[in-house]
Amino acid sequence: CIKTIFGVFTLTFFLSVIQKLAAGISLLHDQPFMACVIGASFCGGGIGVAFSANGSTGGTDIIAAIINKYRDITLGRVVLICDMIIIVSSYFVLKDWEKVVSPIIDYAVGISGIDMDRIALMGISFGGYLVPRAAAFEKRIKLCIANPGNISWGKSIGSALEMARKMPKALRPAMVDGLVGDYAWKHGVENNIDAVIGELERYDNSDRRDIMYSIGKNIGILNRQFNIFLNRELAGTELNATEFMYIGYLYQNDGIMQDELAKEFLVDRAAITRTLKNMEEKGFVDRVRSREDGRERRIYLTEKARGYEKLAESIQKKYIEAAGDMLDGQKQQEIEETVSFMVGMIKNINQNLKEG
Repeated sequence: CIKTIFGVFTLTFFLSVIQKLAAGISLLHDQPFMACVIGASFCGGGIGVAFSANGSTGGTDIIAAIINKYRDITLGRVVLICDMIIIVSSYFVLKDWEKVVSPIIDYAVGISGIDMDRIALMGISFGGYLVPRAAAFEKRIKLCIANPGNISWGKSIGSALEMARKMPKALRPAMVDGLVGDYAWKHGVENNIDAVIGELERYDNSDRRDIMYSIGKNIGILNRQFNIFLNRELAGTELNATEFMYIGYLYQNDGIMQDELAKEFLVDRAAITRTLKNMEEKGFVDRVRSREDGRERRIYLTEKARGYEKLAESIQKKYIEAAGDMLDGQKQQEIEETVSFMVGMIKNINQNLKEG
């Protein structure tokens, strides 16, 4: 307690002194990101010193210390939860969701182990409406998932409101009026059941859901069958299906950058690093630092990998024969349209990833 009181008074004193000494001085006023990084570093260092002496700065770390004393929860986790609650509650002051997400990401910058290239934002239900707005103004978000939580609002909510509309107003539950008012505000329509039902009927993605489910299911089946085929052909070797596909690509692109290989197969850096490291330990590839950029690695096949070239040709021949059987009975126009459709989807995915 004494240490906490001392810390609070010391912090207050030095803040008032430094504010007077720094009056009129403006640092990084046009670089909010760097200001957050530097500020978080100083703040984290100061709090760390206080914690190491079993003290406190008089903020949310007091709550963290109390909870940590009686519950098996780390100080860092409790501080993170408390600060997140404070940051999110700023919406009630700012009334702007776009400004709420940026401070959270600024805070995440100072957390050890956070990969800034893999930050995602997901919103469910009404959050599915809010997160695209926030992501539009926060370029550090690499993936935005807007999940409405309901495929067809007209069929689910609208049908329930239809039943309520048929009831006498005196017998209608009070929560119905609140629900109608909530949906009217969200969708920008008049505050009455008829207007809300009419608006909700517009939101029906059942057809698209069924189409995407069918596409995903059939692509998954083809992928599993392809992996089964490869693993059967590779039985008795040291390679699995993924490693074999990398080697097959490297036959034509030996010396490619590791990041370029990751982009070609649409996998993240961590996943391809693990796979290539495993292949290097088996003696199939050499990862050599690039002369242009020491942080990058070029991937080269070893003589051991070159020894699998005849096997690769044999597997490719069998696969082409199997593919021919799979396409038997299909019209050439249908095949070309399917290929064009798949290429278009991949192009859209790549474009979204680049923009992200």
